[in-house]
Amino acid sequence: MVCRICGGRTRVTHDGLVLGRHPVSYHLCVSCEHWFTDEPHWLEEAYSAAISAADTGIVLRNIMVARDLTAVLGTMFATGPFVDWAGGYGMLVRLMRDAGFDFYWNDPYAQNLLARGFDWTGGRSEAVTAIEVLEHVPDPLGFIRECLEGAGTDTLIFSQELHDGPNPDWWYLTPATGQHVSFYSGLTLAVIAEKLGLNLHTSRTLHMLTRRDLPSGRFHRLVRASRVVGPVQARRRESLMHVDHRAMLARLEDGST
Repeated sequence: MVCRICGGRTRVTHDGLVLGRHPVSYHLCVSCEHWFTDEPHWLEEAYSAAISAADTGIVLRNIMVARDLTAVLGTMFATGPFVDWAGGYGMLVRLMRDAGFDFYWNDPYAQNLLARGFDWTGGRSEAVTAIEVLEHVPDPLGFIRECLEGAGTDTLIFSQELHDGPNPDWWYLTPATGQHVSFYSGLTLAVIAEKLGLNLHTSRTLHMLTRRDLPSGRFHRLVRASRVVGPVQARRRESLMHVDHRAMLARLEDGST
């Protein structure tokens, strides 16, 4: 099997079972270190629920990512709009709007429970986010292009746990859910950036691909200091919570939502 990112040669690292019943082989690219499963024919079954019951970190993760994004977007970007691609139940969109950022939701596979009324309908955005998404997609390059084109932007900010070598016992593989099918190292992200003609900025588990010429190291410093910078940036903006509340009431009264 050839690598889905660089077309390089791969080797099988181990075999396993997804969803407890589907045999699967995991392949590692010897060139770019992309680690991925066989063609994931089981995804429809795996996504009988859009978000796995095993995702017990969903609330804390969104709170922490919102803090990091508040620091980065508030410092390095302007007023938006911004789009959360594959936004799940809408928690991150609601958190970012509460922090004063003009955020919108997009996800064809999940129900928007927490950011209703703020669906992305197209146009140009300043940046698009994809949080805990790239491990779910069998075609990473195609997905990134879809994000950038669909949100009309030149910047993608995403979260991703990175592997430091193929370990069959790595907790992030989660074969029991069948939803994680693609895994990346720092080298993989660098190759993706080169393939797409984008600049890569990275810090911990948060990463940015952009066509913008941004200062080297600034993204990393902002994420590292987000406990301090995030609240400072939030205080400089007016929360959209009450503005959104009034807007939704008006739409309810005229029957438009």
